[in-house]
Formats: sequence, C-alpha cells, structure tokens
Amino acid sequence: MAYSPGDKAPETGRYKCSGCGNTIIVNKGETLPPCSKCKKAGIKWTLVAILT
Repeated sequence: MAYSPGDKAPETGRYKCSGCGNTIIVNKGETLPPCSKCKKAGIKWTLVAILT
C-alpha cells in the first residue's frame, strides 16, 4: 500500500519514496512529509519495514 505526504503513518517503520528511493523512518500516527531529497510532486511513500 502506498501513502501520500500528509497521510498518517499506519505503522512505525521505514518508508520509501516512489520518486527517488529515499527512505525515512516515521513513527505510527505521525504525518508523512514531502520527500526532502527529490521534492517531486505526487510522490507516494511505501512501507518497506515495520520497526518495533
């Protein structure tokens, strides 16, 4: 499942940018940001690893 910037993270984990492959760690319930690396419009974040 892919998530847009502004969505709440469903899980604490590592999310990957669809535009450039950058990964970030976001805690459950935090707002997913725009990608700070590629700054492309319309990117999606994909959860690639759940962290506990």
